[in-house]
Amino acid sequence: MDNEYSFPDWMLRENIVENLSLNGLLMKTEFFTIKKNMKEFIHEIVSFIPEGSVLIRNSDGLQISWLVRNISYVFLITDQSSVESARLNGILSSIVLNQDKPLETQSTTCPINWLPDDAKLIFSMGDKVGGVNQARIEGYISSLSYSEVRALVERRLKIYGWISLAQYPHRSSLGYSNLFEAFCGNRHVRIDLQKKIFQTRISVMSIEK
Repeated sequence: MDNEYSFPDWMLRENIVENLSLNGLLMKTEFFTIKKNMKEFIHEIVSFIPEGSVLIRNSDGLQISWLVRNISYVFLITDQSSVESARLNGILSSIVLNQDKPLETQSTTCPINWLPDDAKLIFSMGDKVGGVNQARIEGYISSLSYSEVRALVERRLKIYGWISLAQYPHRSSLGYSNLFEAFCGNRHVRIDLQKKIFQTRISVMSIEK
């Protein structure tokens, strides 16, 4: 499992756990210590992560995710700084999305039809020109409750042949949120659910090779 990224020298790799498996997919987890504060880290890390990476900031820290070739990366950063010194802890999980299987084999059998039936599209951004690594970000709203949408998305991902890689529930002063990461065939998606009053907001980032 070769790394498809490089990090700066000031990120100290403490430990590596290899030969893990998630839903039959090869996985590796790495642990880092970073002697910088969060503001410095964000400012400097952007030159080391691929263009199009997703950064999510919350009260507990930072989550960065990106996709390179057929490997999905999720980097969780938590702030462990004290009055005396700045320190961040990082956990990087990398998952090989396909193993000895052509990415194109299921391209026509992986529709994004796991959204709630009442979902309304409120924005869409992406390149309409054909090619590899096509990315698209879409936003929806649903009148269903956050818990209803979460259960529905989780159930429909399984029904329609998607492999769920991970879930990242989070609770903050802004409310509940949940990030799903899944793939099927040559399509990889990240689904972010946000709990709002009388509605649920759904953000979908999809990358298709």
